[in-house]
Amino acid sequence: MRSKIVFTQDYSYNVTATHPTLGQLGDGRLTFGPGKGTTLQFRLSTLKPIDCQTLDEVHAITEDGQHFTLFNCQFEQLFLSCDYIVSMEATDAFVLVEVEVLDISPWFFEYQRMQGKPGAKIEWINTPHEINASLMLDEKNLTIKAYPHTSIDQTNDGHLIKDSVFFSIESTMPLSISKVRRYTTDLLALLSILLGSPASISSVGVKSDHGSSGYVFFPYYEPEAEAGTRKKESHDYFLKKPIFEANWQTIVQNFFASELRDPLWLRLSGMKRYKDFWEYKVLGYVTLWEAYVSSQTQNLGKKDLAIPTKAVKRFHEKLDENKFSLTNEQVLGVKALAGSVFQSREYTLQEKTEIVISQTDPDIVKIINLSSAALVRLRKIRDAIAHGDVITIPSGEHPLLSTRIEKLTLLLTYYAFIEFGLKKDDFLACLCSTWTRMVRGASLNQAHLDKVIGAAEFITLTSENLLALKPLANGQAFRCFYRNDQGEVAYSHEDTRTYSVKRQSSALEDNPDYNKVFNNYDKKIRYVPNLYFEDGQDNLHFIAVILFE
Repeated sequence: MRSKIVFTQDYSYNVTATHPTLGQLGDGRLTFGPGKGTTLQFRLSTLKPIDCQTLDEVHAITEDGQHFTLFNCQFEQLFLSCDYIVSMEATDAFVLVEVEVLDISPWFFEYQRMQGKPGAKIEWINTPHEINASLMLDEKNLTIKAYPHTSIDQTNDGHLIKDSVFFSIESTMPLSISKVRRYTTDLLALLSILLGSPASISSVGVKSDHGSSGYVFFPYYEPEAEAGTRKKESHDYFLKKPIFEANWQTIVQNFFASELRDPLWLRLSGMKRYKDFWEYKVLGYVTLWEAYVSSQTQNLGKKDLAIPTKAVKRFHEKLDENKFSLTNEQVLGVKALAGSVFQSREYTLQEKTEIVISQTDPDIVKIINLSSAALVRLRKIRDAIAHGDVITIPSGEHPLLSTRIEKLTLLLTYYAFIEFGLKKDDFLACLCSTWTRMVRGASLNQAHLDKVIGAAEFITLTSENLLALKPLANGQAFRCFYRNDQGEVAYSHEDTRTYSVKRQSSALEDNPDYNKVFNNYDKKIRYVPNLYFEDGQDNLHFIAVILFE
């Protein structure tokens, strides 16, 4: 391939520009890079007068002989701007796109390890493999692959090993440069939703239908600035890698076939990059929520009113007086028409929301725990923002707003998962052991999540028994409880102290015989790593419990 174009770097060249029909256009300075697009500023003394304001393509040659092709160009005085630039002389026909994605290597290479001794022999273990999917899109057969790439560069201090993740789009028929950009941005939007984190472009390589290879640049989001010194790890992403591997074909087919792909899913992915004013975050997410609700209820029709209005009753009475020389059949027809007009109305947005929520898996609704009142409050704030009103929020409500927005984001992500062909269990698995912001900030109903996925044991108590244990639920581990034949549970301070002393003295084995530890052979004693006591309304959570039964 030609010189690599990296989306995070600025480029500037002295070039001579030519056009296939018009010939040489002039000399100038070609610049492109993040946040500035692509511009060619001509030197006035060399610019050839032309009548065209737009050109499909312009070729540029640098002083050292490097070729560029600019597509979709617009003239304005001495400046020529374009939508796309390719680092080779090319026509608008490409059969392969290779996208290097930034900042997802910790997720893609999650299980890879190195074995051996540096300087002698190093072997990679659990190297990720290539994952393929195929589909028909815009009457073209496409193959979309995800694959790893490891490079070794020599530095002054030795060698630098870099793991990269590529996604390729291969077509049996040539793709235009606009399709290259569209499919690339769609693919990055899909990854952003699945990973719960903005996916950015490092580079986009292309191959023409004549076999030439180069790199393309077009305006795109700038990568997120790194916050702090902590590097990302696999748990910083939402989708689990094994789920991705098992369902990539299904995900690709459903995403690209989705009627909600543009604008809903593309906007949802874009909102994940937003970090500024909370007002606009509310505005964006609530508007996306309403768009989704409307898409799911567009075939509802009108809502019938159970009780006729006074006006309809009076209208019927006048018809029954039959002063209009109507037949009985005509009277009934007019009554039915009046009823269909005056005894029905459009569903309100709140009613549509309730319908969508009622059709959502109840476990998901309970785990995310976004109340109807919270949705109404978010919508009122959104409406005030949209109308330009001054928003006054009590200081204590700001954390609630942040939590509610993350809940709404998570709910929209669940609907996206279902739309992409993933299952409830896939989504639940992604909720576990993740550090993504939308999960950490959503204040989930962890007890119900643990119950649904079987990650904890639940013991039902009376409300009085639960209340008596409440002062003990302070996060301390290794508490001892007795459970009698009636199901009542009592805390044992003495046994808890005994166990603590033995733990601190390192007298315990890795998997001890608890009857022997406590010198108690009258009870069944077992270790419960994750335990909830509940009464049907409330619950208390304890970890690392020793239970005597």
